[in-house]
Amino acid sequence: MSNANSFFALPSVEKARSHGEVVASKTGLDAQLLGDAAVALHYPNSLKSPEHRNILEHELRYKWSQTWTMYLLAITSAVSAAVQGMDESTVGGASLFYIKKFGIAKDSTYNANIQGIINSIPYLGAAVFGFLAIPSNKYFGRRVTVFWASILASASGLWQAFAPSWEMLMIGRLVMGVSIGVKSATVPVYTAECVPASIRGGVVMLWQTLTAFGVFLGFAMGAAFLDAGSNNWRFMLGSVFVLPLYVCATIFFYPESPRWYIEKERYSDAFRSFQKLRKQELIAARDFYQAFSLLAIERQQQQSKMGKHWYQQVAHFFRNRRNRTGALAAGILMFAQQLCGVNVLTFYISKVLTNAGFSVRSALGGSCGFGALAFAGDLTSIPLIDRFGRRALVLVTFPLMVLFLLWIGLSFLADGDTKLGLVLSGIYIYVFIYGLGAGPVPFTYSAEAFPLYLRTQGMAFSTGVTWLFCWVFGFTLPNMERSMGDTGVFSFYAGWCALLFVLIYLFVPETKNYTLEELDAVFGMGIRKHAKLKWHQLFDRKVRCQISTEYVSSLTDDESADSYPKRF
Repeated sequence: MSNANSFFALPSVEKARSHGEVVASKTGLDAQLLGDAAVALHYPNSLKSPEHRNILEHELRYKWSQTWTMYLLAITSAVSAAVQGMDESTVGGASLFYIKKFGIAKDSTYNANIQGIINSIPYLGAAVFGFLAIPSNKYFGRRVTVFWASILASASGLWQAFAPSWEMLMIGRLVMGVSIGVKSATVPVYTAECVPASIRGGVVMLWQTLTAFGVFLGFAMGAAFLDAGSNNWRFMLGSVFVLPLYVCATIFFYPESPRWYIEKERYSDAFRSFQKLRKQELIAARDFYQAFSLLAIERQQQQSKMGKHWYQQVAHFFRNRRNRTGALAAGILMFAQQLCGVNVLTFYISKVLTNAGFSVRSALGGSCGFGALAFAGDLTSIPLIDRFGRRALVLVTFPLMVLFLLWIGLSFLADGDTKLGLVLSGIYIYVFIYGLGAGPVPFTYSAEAFPLYLRTQGMAFSTGVTWLFCWVFGFTLPNMERSMGDTGVFSFYAGWCALLFVLIYLFVPETKNYTLEELDAVFGMGIRKHAKLKWHQLFDRKVRCQISTEYVSSLTDDESADSYPKRF
């Protein structure tokens, strides 16, 4: 066993135990227990109790051996993402029918704009109103925020099912967008605060994994209700009503975020939450001690670096080089997630397949395969993202997406059954590749790209970027298809994927396996220096990225730049 965390390392076992006892005096918890917890965090090899040493050895060896409460909390929270995925995909099948019901099926620029805004307006709502998560999380907690956002999602499903006009349908979908924006800014944070650090990346990825499962479920609802009569589209859209009710009915059976309790100085409640989320009391006490200490450091950084006023905090977010670099890298990945062409298929795959010559029934069946492969790709990426790295996954998958987007686009130039087979096989391979890289990486990367005291603001910025461009590209797709045809649309997005590969190579550093101090150094070196070094690396394999000696020396007194890892 080695030092578990060096971010606030203490110089000796005695200092660690003393600090744990000080935290106990401030929080009203047991001094002996928190003393042992502090030693377990900083100097686990110095624990004298064989029982305590066995507990830590077991945790190290069996990191996925956790409580059912923790896993069920993560799954239940991530069901919110499945709701989002269902909304994306059900509208694709339903739009084949409601455009006729509301008289907007005629081929014209006006009707194409109406179709585009109905399909995409939830993501405009998510980008504009997602900030509501910040005050709600601050004053009411994670569970209450997820609860009321799920109520909105369920109400939106009913609203869409009974909409008497396209205008009312659009408003109902806007309400869904508010729910999506709030939950996407809350659920990953809630999960990350409740899950042990050793498995945090894989468990937080449940958000994207269940989004893909929701996409599959939405397409399945489209196929299931195809023969439900003239109002079949109402059943498709209304099927979103059910999953949010499950979240509402179960979310309060799980503990609130321990970190939120600590922020509110409800220390006993925070410790009880950790006890429910961890198998052993020592582990619960250690994680409580760590969360308490990190929050104290965060408050110091926030006051010293950002100031008390909101306008000072906004200015600091963009003025500081380290923050600008993280925001640019995360923004590029979020932008890439939307501009890689996946929304052409998520929103309009049924139309794409009918354009290729499939019947409506076959198109809806083919859509289910699209959703299943998106889900399979996300599942496959869970063990890969920590093994190979975030940057590596997107750099490998974007050239492959270029290839298969061109495959799909050029397949429309073929005839008969050949065209059907080529289009469908290209779509299936493309979406699996998307699930390996562009799907799961941006949300995971964004959670790592910002310093501790700016994590919430950084995630709000990143999710705002992805939802804004999701709306833009979803809105423009119908008119793009009218003017460019299917071959032109897929070729357009293939070109963007090629450009995005270059941007990611130059401007997105790796974050895998870095500590908080090292990430400050990685992003603190500046985006232009990173781009310059990566450019030279193309022509000279001996070139390696070097962290600025001056910057590293400002972070630590006992390590030199030469001793820092050079993994990026």
